[in-house]
Amino acid sequence: MKIWDQGKLEPPFEPRSRNDRSYGDLDFKIHSPIPLSLAAEYAKGVAGLPDHTYLPLDYVANETRIITVRSADNYDDPLVGLMGYNPMHSNVSFSCVSYMWGNEEATELIELSGQQFLIRKNLDTFLRFVRKPGGGYMRFWIDAVCIDQNNISERNRQLPRILNVYEDADVVACWAG
Repeated sequence: MKIWDQGKLEPPFEPRSRNDRSYGDLDFKIHSPIPLSLAAEYAKGVAGLPDHTYLPLDYVANETRIITVRSADNYDDPLVGLMGYNPMHSNVSFSCVSYMWGNEEATELIELSGQQFLIRKNLDTFLRFVRKPGGGYMRFWIDAVCIDQNNISERNRQLPRILNVYEDADVVACWAG
């Protein structure tokens, strides 16, 4: 496990050109499904993003969610990524992010798998700060995003697993904002 204490988080993947809108050679050890009700609209590229809808985790497969965030050349470029579903201990490279939630409302937009997801400003700042220009992506496990906070049953089941998720991560980053 690598400790992040120098104010930088190096991307573990090769950069891509800005014009490459695909996820290139992304190793799809994780799958990134979207709800069937959105699949036709997503395929057509219908304008406007629907609100994010969580799909249930497969507890038999011991799944967790991991987000994959695309890079951007400019700090102000939109945050875009995928919400992936991944069995624990599956050798998928990702970083955990621990940050202060605070009392503020989630007002900042990130597009995940073609759906809009609202995050707090502190997390928005972190994701914009660590993403690199020139293409590529970074994977993160972030409790506020990867655990459905509105589903009490899921939240109660996932909270005891946080230590295991942190142990599986390549990097655990603490962001004080």
